[in-house]
Amino acid sequence: MENAISVAAGTPVQLELTGISSGSTVVHARPVAIALPAGPPAMEAPVTSATSTGMRALTHLLAALEAEQDVREWSRLFDAVDALARALGKYELDLGVTWYGADGDMRRARLTGRGRRYVERLREPSRPRDQEMIISGRITELRESGWVKVKTGTSRNAPAYDVHFDEPEELLRMRPGLGDNIHFRVRFRQCLDSVGIARSTEYTYLGPAAEQPSLPLES
Repeated sequence: MENAISVAAGTPVQLELTGISSGSTVVHARPVAIALPAGPPAMEAPVTSATSTGMRALTHLLAALEAEQDVREWSRLFDAVDALARALGKYELDLGVTWYGADGDMRRARLTGRGRRYVERLREPSRPRDQEMIISGRITELRESGWVKVKTGTSRNAPAYDVHFDEPEELLRMRPGLGDNIHFRVRFRQCLDSVGIARSTEYTYLGPAAEQPSLPLES
């Protein structure tokens, strides 16, 4: 719950246990301040305000999952709720949440078996989408199994691509070396789930671009 609320709030939220009620397990918790580096008081948001923001988004998403509605609006929060649903599913538990805000706001939501099953369906990858592209850059890693890492710039945060060769012999014919400049024509394949989150991404070598010659294998 802490992680899901934190992601929804866009800032770390920490909860402390304040009590447990009888019957079905009811856990009472409240947000507490987290020790962070000192900053200007005006820049620090009250912990209850951050938690209220997170709980509003979280309860809206939980309600949408229980109703099996479109949840793409909350795609940034989906993985956190997916982890929560997996934890509940491991023990066949249902979740009921009631939040009482300091401003009098009250939020309620549930995540039952129906919602968990809907989460499972949503995270299943859809049919992959392919497109062809050119990757140019420097080789920074090599593997004989047919795998090359290509960095597209010299800066530390420059994009890098892991390019796979279906036939490692093609890579050997190029006689590449670390630091070499290359121009690859690749197939970019991406599988998205129903929420629009990329579940797998791969780059497969198709051939050299015009600037990339190929050498024959020695007998």
